[in-house]
Amino acid sequence: MSQLSLLTGVFGREAASRVANVGLPELKGLVDKSFLHRNSAGGFRIHELLRQFVSAKLKASPTALKEAETRLREYYASRLQERVPDLQGAGQKAGLDELAPEFENVLVAWDLAVRDQEFDALSKMVEGLWLVCELRGWFNEALGAMHRATLGMRDATDVSSYLKASLLACSGRCHLRLHQLEEAERDLKRARVEAEPAERPPLYAFVLNNLGLLELQKSNPIQAQEWFEQSLKLYSSVDKVWGVANVVNNLGDALQVQGRAAEAQDHYQRSLRIFRNLTDQRGLVTVLRNLGRLRESQNEFEEARVCFEECVSAARDLKDRYMLSRSLRDLALVATKTKEWELAEELLDESQTVAETMGDPLEMAHCTFAQARLKQAQGHRDSARGLAREALRRINRFSDSPLKPKILGFLDNLNR
Repeated sequence: MSQLSLLTGVFGREAASRVANVGLPELKGLVDKSFLHRNSAGGFRIHELLRQFVSAKLKASPTALKEAETRLREYYASRLQERVPDLQGAGQKAGLDELAPEFENVLVAWDLAVRDQEFDALSKMVEGLWLVCELRGWFNEALGAMHRATLGMRDATDVSSYLKASLLACSGRCHLRLHQLEEAERDLKRARVEAEPAERPPLYAFVLNNLGLLELQKSNPIQAQEWFEQSLKLYSSVDKVWGVANVVNNLGDALQVQGRAAEAQDHYQRSLRIFRNLTDQRGLVTVLRNLGRLRESQNEFEEARVCFEECVSAARDLKDRYMLSRSLRDLALVATKTKEWELAEELLDESQTVAETMGDPLEMAHCTFAQARLKQAQGHRDSARGLAREALRRINRFSDSPLKPKILGFLDNLNR
């Protein structure tokens, strides 16, 4: 039983068997003795005081400890690697439901690989770990893991370019999600240098795609389009359909910002067809949200509502906080324009709560500004002004955000 002490938080029966050589009958016996707790989903958790006690016993046997740590690292490295195709397609929800509850142990395995400089294990884990964090909105957790790995291999001479580029690319992506543009640009440019386009086209295409997203966030849609087109060419050359769908959607964004709405819609529809074929819920949410925003900009509010409601439903199903907060806010803006005041308030309250739990200051600013617009629509100018000023205070740390001039223009109109 002492080897179970390596498993922190929730773990499954397979992890207990593979890491600690404890089978289901033994697990049931430990539950009966109240040494383990079993949750409704079938996961196990060892009581903390007991874990500390048996952990001390395990540490007294360095050989047994090392063997158990190796099994834990190899087990979770294999699981993450095996689940990557599922996380990009039909098995997305099942993969998340399997990996997310045991994420504490995933991080334990990751940190063991960092400590022991097991770079092959990190190479197996990096994409799967990033995908879980991307789909659950755990960007700070992913950044922490990538940073620890980067520090751990700082003095090593046998680290592959693939691992270096992957860590930098995933870090850059997470910084983008948190609108930390300087950090994103730094990591993505370094990733581009490390990546080998001939040897790892999908990784290089991923870097180019995110450089395009960076330019979009910097309000440079033409430069963004150039990066996206290069990324699309690479993804297409190796028939990486998931990558193609993502880049085509992003190209739609770049075209929409340029005022080319019809072309943008064509790209969104193409991306939507691919994601539906892949049964990729996250991809569907992303494209439907863009289609909804396009409909909303054309005052097609009912069509926009249908898109956003599907986004909210799918994001809830995936427990995807990043897309849930944004889709709720989008739906609230439609409710504001159709004068459904109570519904708009409820949606914005939930959106703000989700953004706060995620620690996403930019999204919190967006939510506060949406609340200001709601108050203005209701005729409450003083409340609208106060909320807009609060949104401006939140956004000041993001000097390059396109939201800032919108808030300033809104305040200027209120003060006339």
